[in-house]
Amino acid sequence: LVDFVYLPWDSQANNLGYAFVNFTEAPAVDAAYSAMNGKTWRRVESTRRVKILPASVHGLAANLEHCEPRISASADKPVFPLIFIDGQEIEYQEALHLMHAGLLPSGPAQAQVQQPQEVPPQQQPEAQLTRPRRVLPKLPVIAQPTGGAG
Repeated sequence: LVDFVYLPWDSQANNLGYAFVNFTEAPAVDAAYSAMNGKTWRRVESTRRVKILPASVHGLAANLEHCEPRISASADKPVFPLIFIDGQEIEYQEALHLMHAGLLPSGPAQAQVQQPQEVPPQQQPEAQLTRPRRVLPKLPVIAQPTGGAG
């Protein structure tokens, strides 16, 4: 379902509060969005909420290519992305070798774009005041907490 997960860190070993995730199957996008978007982080005490947004870089090879110069130029102890091929984790350097050799799977999963029909709240029955479910049009997804300090 996922072949690339990268959580950038700053030079003081603090994560930057967002992650890049590349899904390999379109249904996983909707599942991740439904399960996480707008929710608070479970494993940390924080009032910040997860905000999932489509990214501009899509596919395993494209994400590796995009992150490679940033990781190489980062702190003395760079934090590498998690990379999976056919469900098996591989080392970052091995993934780079496969990318440069043109041997990585190409292209991201494509989600079906469905524009929800929004009805103004004053026209909705009280039981239907929930926000319509949205499907993200492109992958990977950035999960970024938003809101107050935490």
